[in-house]
Amino acid sequence: MNSPKQTTLEEMSALEILQEAERLMAQFKTVQMATLNSLGNPEASYTPYIKHSGDYYIFVSRLASHTNNIAQHPTLSLFFVQNEAEAKNLFARKRMTLECRGIAIEREDSHWNEILDLFQRKHGTTVELLRTLPDFILFKLSPMSATFIKGFGQAFKLEGEGLRNVSQVTGK
Repeated sequence: MNSPKQTTLEEMSALEILQEAERLMAQFKTVQMATLNSLGNPEASYTPYIKHSGDYYIFVSRLASHTNNIAQHPTLSLFFVQNEAEAKNLFARKRMTLECRGIAIEREDSHWNEILDLFQRKHGTTVELLRTLPDFILFKLSPMSATFIKGFGQAFKLEGEGLRNVSQVTGK
């Protein structure tokens, strides 16, 4: 049995890697999240999101545990993973993990309506109703770093401004 071929960063440009990571994330209207609860235990969840100016925004209810988790522990991960049906090998699904810092955007903030207008365009009229509910909070999630897995032996760390600095993760 042949082992999977490794592709090096030299064989792909950083721009190609960034574009492929963006294409993966653009397929989804929702994002999977990992947050920490008050005991420091991880909790997985998901929510609709939008991306705007390099940041991710979620609009979530205080009734959801992930909302309180982000308020208490503002460091969280966002996770995008290739659909199983599209993957050639389930061990090598394309995936992107973003380490983010969350901050609540107050309703009085000048960007609150602008972001929710974008949310409504992407996610429909349900957002119009949710905007009126006092328990919903808008969070801005700013990426600090990311890891993009393209396949076997093709793991890349994205860092720096706009996550534009790409380096290959190696076992060395």
